[in-house]
Amino acid sequence: MVWFVLNNYSEVEPYMEICRKEIVEKEILDVEKTLENQFSSWFKKHITKLRFMKGEEVSDGLYAL
Repeated sequence: MVWFVLNNYSEVEPYMEICRKEIVEKEILDVEKTLENQFSSWFKKHITKLRFMKGEEVSDGLYAL
């Protein structure tokens, strides 16, 4: 269910592309399956890092995901 929500929330798309590129760089064969399995934890870490460590503006709605 988490994947469905994240995958269908337009504000998440740029972050999904960043994660997808990282997966491709690791030369993982099944990029989409790996993205589906790992994106939610990657996203949580990435958004937290942006908001609290780098001081970048992350919307409350995006952070709540």
